[in-house]
Amino acid sequence: MTYGIIIIGGGPAGLSAGMYSARMNMKTLVLALMPGGLLTSIHAIENWPGEKSIDGIDLANNLMEHAQGSGAEIKYEEVVSAEKIKSEDEKDAYRVKTTSGSYDTYTIMFATGGKHRLLNVPGEKEFSGKGVSYCALCDANFYKGKTVVVVGGGDAAVKDTLVLAQHCVKIYVIVRSVLRAEPANIKLLEQTPNIEMIYKEEVAEVLGGDPKAGGKVEKIKFKSGKEIVTDGVFVAIGTEPMNAIAKDLGVTLNERGEIIVNRKSETNLPGVYSAGDCTDIEVKQAILGSAQAVMASYSAFKYTRSL
Repeated sequence: MTYGIIIIGGGPAGLSAGMYSARMNMKTLVLALMPGGLLTSIHAIENWPGEKSIDGIDLANNLMEHAQGSGAEIKYEEVVSAEKIKSEDEKDAYRVKTTSGSYDTYTIMFATGGKHRLLNVPGEKEFSGKGVSYCALCDANFYKGKTVVVVGGGDAAVKDTLVLAQHCVKIYVIVRSVLRAEPANIKLLEQTPNIEMIYKEEVAEVLGGDPKAGGKVEKIKFKSGKEIVTDGVFVAIGTEPMNAIAKDLGVTLNERGEIIVNRKSETNLPGVYSAGDCTDIEVKQAILGSAQAVMASYSAFKYTRSL
């Protein structure tokens, strides 16, 4: 069997494409490690049309149910490679291999999103899970009544801080330059009394007890030499695209490792499309990724009809 489209990625872009492709009667398969992607780490999403505020996990579940209800097949498998082949009917096609098997398709859409960007400082990896976290929504409950540090100046950092403010007695927000968050989020930040902003500082090291002996984070050190005592460090400095499989297939990336697409969500390869945070779209927002995915689905539909 050859699918009409295989969508690699289960975030808002991938699930939106799954819904839309299935509604156009394409045989649709979504391959993802988990539904929702990084969306599931967001506490309150307030810029999704039709929802004044919705939890990221709830939105992910809604998108997944809509895709499945429209006829998309979803498999929770890790994709390891993709290659060009000829289909059973001798048409140009692709084979997507996972840790569990392989699937043939006339078109591919990469919606692989991104992974959390690291500080890349001493102590970060050693204390990961022992005081260093990348998901406030996941771990905030462990820091009730404690002091934590949030590193970052974008919307993700601000939203993480607001989640932590409901649990922690004190949150220091470390911003390298200026806040880049939406004005509405900055206003909420300014209205929260247990938050202290620290500008023009960069983390140089995460310090604590011996992690091999159960030690946890105790403080951070700045490049300036100053230190802050803290029980935890939440890193929220953005994401980097996960495009290794696309690159190996021959998809063109830019200098930031993002997939280059045109206004039809087409890549440089025929029958290969992309949408969401893994692309070179300037503004990384869930709603834009979903819109981009709809265009990718429509482009794939037109392509399959031309075969």
